[in-house]
Amino acid sequence: ESEERYKALFMNMGSGVAIYEVKGDGEDFIFTDFNKAAEKIDNQKKEELIGRSVFEARPQVEEFGLIDAFREVWKTGKPKHFPITLYQDEKLKAWYDNFIYKLPSGEIAALFTDETDRRRAEEALKYSNLRLEAVLNNLDSSIYITDMDSHEILFMNNHMKKLFGKDLIGKICWKSFHKNQEGPCEFCTNDKLIDADKNLTEPYVWEIYNQKLKKWYQLRDQAIPWIDGRLVRMEMALDITDRKNMETQLQQVQKMESIGTLAGGIAHDFNNFLYVVLGNISLAQDDLKLEIETSKSLRAAEDACVKAKGLTARLITFSKGGDPVKKMISIGDLLKNTVVSSLQGSNIKPEISIANDIRQANIDEDQIKQVVRNIVVNAREAMDGNGPLKVSCKNIEISKKGYLTLSPGKYIKISFKDQGCGISKENLKKIFDPYFSTKDMGANKGQGLGLTTSYSIIEKHGGLITVESELEKGSIVSVYLSAALGKEPGLQKPEEKSVAREHVKQAGTGTGKILLMDDEEEIRTFLSQVINRLGYDVETCTEGKEAVEIYKKAMESKDPFDVVILDLTNKVGMGGQETMRRLLEIDDTAKGIVITGYSDDPVVANFRAYGFSGFITKPATRDQLRKVINEVISKDQ
Repeated sequence: ESEERYKALFMNMGSGVAIYEVKGDGEDFIFTDFNKAAEKIDNQKKEELIGRSVFEARPQVEEFGLIDAFREVWKTGKPKHFPITLYQDEKLKAWYDNFIYKLPSGEIAALFTDETDRRRAEEALKYSNLRLEAVLNNLDSSIYITDMDSHEILFMNNHMKKLFGKDLIGKICWKSFHKNQEGPCEFCTNDKLIDADKNLTEPYVWEIYNQKLKKWYQLRDQAIPWIDGRLVRMEMALDITDRKNMETQLQQVQKMESIGTLAGGIAHDFNNFLYVVLGNISLAQDDLKLEIETSKSLRAAEDACVKAKGLTARLITFSKGGDPVKKMISIGDLLKNTVVSSLQGSNIKPEISIANDIRQANIDEDQIKQVVRNIVVNAREAMDGNGPLKVSCKNIEISKKGYLTLSPGKYIKISFKDQGCGISKENLKKIFDPYFSTKDMGANKGQGLGLTTSYSIIEKHGGLITVESELEKGSIVSVYLSAALGKEPGLQKPEEKSVAREHVKQAGTGTGKILLMDDEEEIRTFLSQVINRLGYDVETCTEGKEAVEIYKKAMESKDPFDVVILDLTNKVGMGGQETMRRLLEIDDTAKGIVITGYSDDPVVANFRAYGFSGFITKPATRDQLRKVINEVISKDQ
């Protein structure tokens, strides 16, 4: 019965068992028994092995050192664990776990199991973990994993280690990241990541600003299963500083565009009213024999109108009224000269550093000078005569999208660093807003348009202006301008007309016939009076189609107009640009003067390319009108 039980147990064991008879002094080992599990593992029948030498049945057995293990167990009687790993082409083929025993009969018994599948799974998991670790270590984000109960840091990727300057694995997260904290923070608690039934919740996403690093981070916390089956907390910190900066700048651009549209419209209409006031003051001074005091009052009113004209010009520059008149400029020379001249009369000494290889820029010289003056004057007033103004100019290259709001390419970066009182975080958001100023407001004080105008000018140049500042720590204003890669061609002037007009007047004679088009009745009335007083006959109309018809009739009657003065923008009907094109179609010698409140409109900036012979910006004085009309009317074409 005992033997039967032994045989049943032996044959039905889950592990393979082979029993060997020892020959001589361990010189050979003969198979005496082999159970069913062994047959399955080795894929060999018992009958094929019984009575055979192990060296015959297993020629490679000595390579594995298994025979030495048999001999050791047979001589000492002590069991031995002896695993065997088989490889083929450097890949795991099979893995056997062997336990060797000496039986009371003197025979050797080897119990073995096939661990190949388990071992392959372990190897796969190992390589999978290595691959995962490699991926995590090469991400451009900081990642760490902590135990949800003990808050011990189990893993940190290389980006996180570099950020903190050390490896914190094994440390307690809240003690390492929040040194003044007495316990876990709200983001370490489990209830944000798992529910009451231990189910995983949606990742918890939030944003923080690191004051020390001056960076924005988006944090993503979530619970994930760990290698050993427990739940852990994984936090990923993505640097979103560039995105935040871009969002802020895009919001600023959108706000400035809206304000600019409003400001441009108001300034244009205000210019028209101002023109009528200024002109009628001039007419009154001619018509009246004035007492000294009255004359002074009119001159004061005239001076105020001229100052108001300068203010509206700045508003129009800020608005979407037109494009810069660009040419190739040595930015270094412009910067030096403008900074030095803007600081004259103050105790502030500029420290100017300009790269030797600084590139040229295709810019509007006067507008960029205005930007530099505005920034330097602000710095001068902020420093109140104390400390140097550091100005640097260097070449930079932006190679990726999303850097601020600039497209990839070559740029010139100009930085102005002052030692002034700085700007509060609250006011820093408003510095480009029209009429925002930290100074007292007034005609000779702050008007709150310096940075507003500068912003608009740089934006129209395809560049960017940024401001960094803290209270009591000064400010840094940076201007980015596209670098010119080569000399750019100048504007092409239209071909000179070859047909001479019959009705030519000489400069300064004050005689001739002029057609004036403007949709504002007050402007037409005032300008026609001024033009009459300059000695010219004038006829008026409100829009382009009417102007073309009047011009045709004058040509047919052999009494043509010497000059047409056309308002650029009409609220109703055809404007000046299209009207001039139509007039040139019927008379290629037509002389036109464009008149507009938008002094930086592209038509004004390049008026000859649009067929005009001159331009007048509102509000213009009588002398300016006389000069332009005389120059145009006397020029042979």
